[in-house]
Amino acid sequence: MTILRALVAIVPLVCATALPARADEQISDWRGTTVRLQEGDVLSGGVRIHYHTAGEGPLLVLVHGIGGFWFDWRHQIPALSKQYKVVAMTQRGFDKSDQPSGPDNYTAAKIAGDIDALITHFGRDKATIMAFDSGGFHAWYFAMHHPERTERLVAIGSYHPATLVREYATNPAQQKAGEYSRNFQEQPDAAATMAKRMRDPNAPMRAGDTPEIHRMRLEAAGRSSFDAMMNFYKANWPRPPYSLDMPAIGGRLGDYPKVKAPTLVVYGREDVPLVVSGLNDLWRWVDNELTLLVVPGAGHGPHAELPEFVTPRILDWLAARAQPQLTYPRR
Repeated sequence: MTILRALVAIVPLVCATALPARADEQISDWRGTTVRLQEGDVLSGGVRIHYHTAGEGPLLVLVHGIGGFWFDWRHQIPALSKQYKVVAMTQRGFDKSDQPSGPDNYTAAKIAGDIDALITHFGRDKATIMAFDSGGFHAWYFAMHHPERTERLVAIGSYHPATLVREYATNPAQQKAGEYSRNFQEQPDAAATMAKRMRDPNAPMRAGDTPEIHRMRLEAAGRSSFDAMMNFYKANWPRPPYSLDMPAIGGRLGDYPKVKAPTLVVYGREDVPLVVSGLNDLWRWVDNELTLLVVPGAGHGPHAELPEFVTPRILDWLAARAQPQLTYPRR
């Protein structure tokens, strides 16, 4: 296993049908580098999944998290699109994607089907999947259940579902940190409360947002289903009573397949929702090279908080693994 310490040392087949392309949008990274992205849609089992794409080359699919949107990858897309066909998907329930009702439409298996539909739509056999937060757990699920479709996995602010289950079952610190998720699962007004906060035009801008991104965020929140966001937690997240046998992210501890692809985990050392001990023994669940990039001074979203540090290291990691992989002898 490779360890980098920053500053310190089978889902059902889906129908993937292309829909007419839309207009384009423009974003800039922290350096002011600008890229224009083409919008489009694909049908995944009858659900319309919206995406933004830029660049040419090997396919790289970006998956955002809960409470975020495709443009939260703005600090990575300009650089990535110079070498890759970047596709920033919009998760079902969010912004311009369809918003089917009910938790069953938001399982990890359903979102894995959406990722698979995008890969098929772009005529590729496989893709690198880069994902954050809830999107990260969907990406772990995809990599576990679609090894033949996963070139590489980059998980930001998430770790393998097996260690998530372990921490919720055995670590009081994670149980306390996860109180918000229990509210999302149990409180009937949770969606309305979150919608009011994220749609408030007088709310202060998020740290790092520009006025343009703030505008885009308000508009995307206005189009999104906050019931759908709660459905992620209802369909996938650990629930009390916590135990090592509880289901989470589409499986149980003893049944999770190992990830077969080279994997990079980027974790902010000051992360609040997910305790750092979830990184312990992560290598047991990756049957390939595993790299941990632990970023001091960063919280749950290091790619957005410290893009000038994180983005070049993601690019370096991807570039180093663009070459044929070594075959490690079995013992």
